[in-house]
Amino acid sequence: MRGFDRLEADVLVIGGGGAGMRAALAAREVAPRVALVSKGAIGKSGCTYLAEGGIVALSHENNPEDGYELFAADARRSGCDLAEPALLEPLAHESAERLSDLQKYGLQFRRREGGFYLRQPPGHSAARAYSTGERFGLSFSRALRDTVRECDLLRLEGVMLTELLVNDGRVCGAVGFDLRSGRGQVISAASTVLAAGGAGRLYARTNNPRDVTGDGYALAYRAGAVLQDMEFVQFYPLMAFAPFPNLFVSTGMLREGAVLRNAAGERFMLRREPEQGEYTTRDRLSRGIFLEVLEGQGIDGGVALDLSEVPRLTLEENYPRLLKACAAKNVDLRKQWLLVSPSVHFFMGGVRIDAEGRSSLPGLYAAGEICGGLHGANRLAGYALMETQVFGARAGRQAACEALARGAAKEAPEVARAALPRRERPRTGSAEEGAEIEAAESRLRQLMWKNVGIVRSAESLQAALNEIHSLGAETLPRLRATTRQQLRQLCELTNLLDVATLVTTAALSRTESRGAHFRTDFPQRDDANWLCHVALTQEQSQCVCTALPA
Repeated sequence: MRGFDRLEADVLVIGGGGAGMRAALAAREVAPRVALVSKGAIGKSGCTYLAEGGIVALSHENNPEDGYELFAADARRSGCDLAEPALLEPLAHESAERLSDLQKYGLQFRRREGGFYLRQPPGHSAARAYSTGERFGLSFSRALRDTVRECDLLRLEGVMLTELLVNDGRVCGAVGFDLRSGRGQVISAASTVLAAGGAGRLYARTNNPRDVTGDGYALAYRAGAVLQDMEFVQFYPLMAFAPFPNLFVSTGMLREGAVLRNAAGERFMLRREPEQGEYTTRDRLSRGIFLEVLEGQGIDGGVALDLSEVPRLTLEENYPRLLKACAAKNVDLRKQWLLVSPSVHFFMGGVRIDAEGRSSLPGLYAAGEICGGLHGANRLAGYALMETQVFGARAGRQAACEALARGAAKEAPEVARAALPRRERPRTGSAEEGAEIEAAESRLRQLMWKNVGIVRSAESLQAALNEIHSLGAETLPRLRATTRQQLRQLCELTNLLDVATLVTTAALSRTESRGAHFRTDFPQRDDANWLCHVALTQEQSQCVCTALPA
């Protein structure tokens, strides 16, 4: 890569989703020079703008029956006692204030006579979910995006950052390249906030968009940060694949009359979860569906969702997009079932942070899905969007305060140049080389779905690690990028391989079943040995696991 551009900032925020936008707004309230960098369009990339349902907040004023103990108990129970109290406390106590911020940004929540329209999602003991009456993520992202556009901060879109810069043990910015021009980008910053989202693209079946490739995890890991609990990958139970391809179906329907049925028409979750049936946590629901298919009671690789008992008015008020899709296909939900199966939805693990969003690396903060610890072994519905606002605000504010206290970043030019991504000179056969990169990524995604998916074992995990190593050590070095698009694909594949190593190593290490992590060779929860976090670091190019107290 011949040319590169340089810029300096007090705070660099990486990621254009909910956490990144909120971090940038909070940082700009403190520091004058804030740069918000996104691989895609700010407010229209990552998962935030696709979110369904709503956002959870603890507000005694809106629901007097709710309280911190109930809020935290729900999270601890869902997270199988690995949700960290130091992170739960600010999430709960600051959620009402962040909700108020969103209203100031222009987000209008649904109301009913006497106050807000609140819903009680699966796994929650109280009604505490706020919605907007349309696809929530779109209106949520639009409000934040419009506020960011009005704010005096630098916005860089279409820039992929490929390495964090570390000088004398401190993160001092990042390098990457412009996806349109191909020019290198070197950004020096006194503080950096990682808010680059999850890694849904790692798996063959996911409801995440194409650009969610684990970039932030890989950046933090290669720079030397501690990550934790990467074995806990949430599989969203209800992704419809017929008669609609890849249609998100809210689990909220399960409280409103929807039920799951197997090939025999049996409501099988009553057998698998006698106390709660379908109204259980996402990990148990996904596993129940997966096992039903595995045991030969599925329908075309999934199960049926029967919506015949959901009131028409409820569908019209809460699920207008589904009704619109049904009308377009002439589907009568009173007579026809939807076929659904689980898909990768969310990563509970990630960068280890404190309550202010600090990572283990000086100068590096993190917020949003990229972080581990808040959700433990499983995430409850609605907590993730509020996580972006509470910890985005905290990380952005603290990063800015630290940046002003320290002054300009001390970035070594030779370190920046060495970290810039490189590509081959264009030559014939570039289309064929692009196909080879895509084939390698497809091979990895199928491997992760088959061997490191909803049900795991030592045999499947070790086989996956061997294949991941082969892809990284033998296949990856042979691949060449001769166009900007191929350079992006190659960088994303490199990141996905790092994340695959983290997830698989952690899953092999945890010899028990807990939350979203289920092993057939260790099917029981083991609090005596595994009531702890699995921390992951890179040491001499190897992924190393250690246990941290819960």
